[in-house]
Amino acid sequence: MDILKFKNGYCGKSGLVYGGRPKRENYLNGQLLINLGNPYSWKKSKYVKGAVKDLAESLSSYRSWLWNRIVDACKSGKTEQLEAWEQDYLTKVLALCQAIQSGRVRGLVCWCLDLKDYVPVKGLADKRCHVQILHGCCLTLIDLGLVPKEPVLDLQHAKPIDVFDLW
Repeated sequence: MDILKFKNGYCGKSGLVYGGRPKRENYLNGQLLINLGNPYSWKKSKYVKGAVKDLAESLSSYRSWLWNRIVDACKSGKTEQLEAWEQDYLTKVLALCQAIQSGRVRGLVCWCLDLKDYVPVKGLADKRCHVQILHGCCLTLIDLGLVPKEPVLDLQHAKPIDVFDLW
């Protein structure tokens, strides 16, 4: 898996998924902005659900939220207890899991890092970007067998292009 820097022209390329917050609510380079950004930030945005003081707190809050809300809801089967925006996020995470599991995604694009052939290390110390944490979450859901076999998004009606530009 590659973690690739957005500004280096990677967004919209086949096999890559932009994992940040949308810059606008439409398509960018033919790729649907699916909004898998970190909902915690010190920067103002309508996509931010929790204000924090800095990057370290943003990553820590995101990691905690993913594991304590999203992964735990999958484990318990109580996804209806999530808020509507969290359910939407979970659906997109599960779709990303399916795409990773099937080999249709070879990289995640963000604004932070350029890491070719990124191999996640167990533990949390090496995570300097939310897509590293997101990738780890996906691998955990896959390893736990919590990813549905049937597609979780109705890709027949995605327009004008499929969610990951891969289906």
